Amino acid sequence: MKVDPKKTPFKYTYRGKVYYFCSDKCFKEFRSNPEKYVKRVQLHGSDEENVHSKGANEHEDHGGHADHHKMMMDDFKRRFIVSSILTVPVLILSPLI
Repeated sequence: MKVDPKKTPFKYTYRGKVYYFCSDKCFKEFRSNPEKYVKRVQLHGSDEENVHSKGANEHEDHGGHADHHKMMMDDFKRRFIVSSILTVPVLILSPLI
């Protein structure tokens, strides 16, 4: 997962290198055992400062992504209901046109 260093408030300096994170949970997880994740980055040959080698499914358990999807679904439902309500008068009045 790519993390924009300019936008994220979650960053941690370890051994002179700055690492960026998508959420507080990932930040705390890295901070508790940075060597585990630094080794993962070295094994994959990445010189990027983003430590996110987790897949999207592994990230759904923390608030950042799950909340985002919930908000999108709530917004979709709200728009669907409003559209449905506004469609009824149009269908009723359409034979009069």
